[in-house]
Amino acid sequence: MPNYEVCIPIITGPTASGKSALALAYAKRHAALLISADSMQVYRNLNIGTAKASPLEQSRVEHALIDICELNENYSVVQFQQDAKRLIYQAIEVERPCVICGGSAQYIKALVEDQDYQALETNDNVRSELESRYREFSNQELWDELKLRDPLRAEALHPNDRRRVLRAIEIHTLTSRCPSQLNPLRQTNSSDPCCFKSENSDQKPLKYKIFCPHWERDLLYDRINQRVLHMFEEGVIEEAWLCYRRHLEGRLSQTAAQAIAYKEFFPYFSGEGSLTDAIAQLQQASRRYAKRQLTHWRRYPGIEQIDLRNIDHALAQIEQCLERSRTEFE
Repeated sequence: MPNYEVCIPIITGPTASGKSALALAYAKRHAALLISADSMQVYRNLNIGTAKASPLEQSRVEHALIDICELNENYSVVQFQQDAKRLIYQAIEVERPCVICGGSAQYIKALVEDQDYQALETNDNVRSELESRYREFSNQELWDELKLRDPLRAEALHPNDRRRVLRAIEIHTLTSRCPSQLNPLRQTNSSDPCCFKSENSDQKPLKYKIFCPHWERDLLYDRINQRVLHMFEEGVIEEAWLCYRRHLEGRLSQTAAQAIAYKEFFPYFSGEGSLTDAIAQLQQASRRYAKRQLTHWRRYPGIEQIDLRNIDHALAQIEQCLERSRTEFE
């Protein structure tokens, strides 16, 4: 009989933190389905730059939500939420474990908070009208406009993050509600602060537990720098060249164009920068992305920090936490 009280592990965290290796080890040990929560691993042919699991790793552990889109296709948070929940319910129906792994915070929030993202999909007409209305606004002026509408959301965003500031204004315009008040994070009645329960849908609620590998900042940044050099040795520049060609042809989707590891090489391809500069830019962009990821997850209450210096100990920590959560859920 399907057990909907099962607590589903989510392994997330900053880039280069080792979350994928941990999720692979967990999935292999428990014969679990590994559901990717990475907004760029959905794209075919973007393998090295997205640190996608190798063909050998994929042969050992079944992966889902990777290689499902072409580069000219967009893939939204709404689509991920629907696809991931469908896969989770299917796994539960056949009593198969699953684990979610990825660093795309919006994807994970969509599952954990179970927000109705369908109602928040971008409206092209409203977006165009807002872009036109605020075109002459500086970043600070646009942020001030958001602060008038939703002070809490404004405080969570940097004024220079113009895209997200405008998106928050768009949500307020579409819904007449403050983005910060839409589906606040739900925790279960469990005494474990890491446990979250989604209760928004008509389906049976799902329970999640979030794990995040922990590294000292300097060590993490060194891992990032080394990963970039390894990616270059593996041939990431060929994937970047593919993206550049598609970009020039107008066949690179807005979502795919956001991928770190590819656009940093565009100045080199166009003759506006050196290859050394491109690699340095990629290292810097990756470090900044990791910093944003760390900042985001610090806002979540009670995430379980995982020490990855010993993979067996890390797996034991996850298993003990999940067992504790199972016995404490009401």
